[in-house]
Amino acid sequence: MKYKFVFTFVTTILCLSLTCCNSITENKTSIPPLAFDISSEKQTYYMDEYVWLTVTLTNITDENQLVYAKLTFVDYEAPSSTSLSFFQILDLKGNVVLGDNNIRTQINWIPQKEDFVILEPNKSTERSFHLPDKYKFKEAGIYKVFAIYRNSFDPQDVFDNAEDSREAWKGEITSNTITFEIQPR
Repeated sequence: MKYKFVFTFVTTILCLSLTCCNSITENKTSIPPLAFDISSEKQTYYMDEYVWLTVTLTNITDENQLVYAKLTFVDYEAPSSTSLSFFQILDLKGNVVLGDNNIRTQINWIPQKEDFVILEPNKSTERSFHLPDKYKFKEAGIYKVFAIYRNSFDPQDVFDNAEDSREAWKGEITSNTITFEIQPR
């Protein structure tokens, strides 16, 4: 009786650990069907000049992908439930460069029907924007920037669109990191 209990206990623990390890492996090897890139129109900017960035979301599969293509960015990590993508600027030491925290961009992050688009294979959607005014760089130097695309919405999450049962890709993708230089005039 004692051996039967020990055998059952050990078998249960072994099965649970294999199931847990299998789900961890699946999540780590899962490759998103989308690529997310950030670029800048030039590598050198003056201190009084806007830094322009372009983010591009590309379908890298052979199948159509429904995506939340609003590509709204903030410079702080918002709760993932808001699907607000964000960017971060780092100095060469890896410190996060913060803008004036008293200024917050007013953003309408509530999804609309037109925010969901179907990306055909190898097609992209992109958005260009300049860094907010609060990033008037006061120090010359080389900076890095990367962005993170997030989505947790489906089309039925849109007000008055409950009949649309399509599922959008959900998750988080980190872009490449680019560098740019800020110079005095």
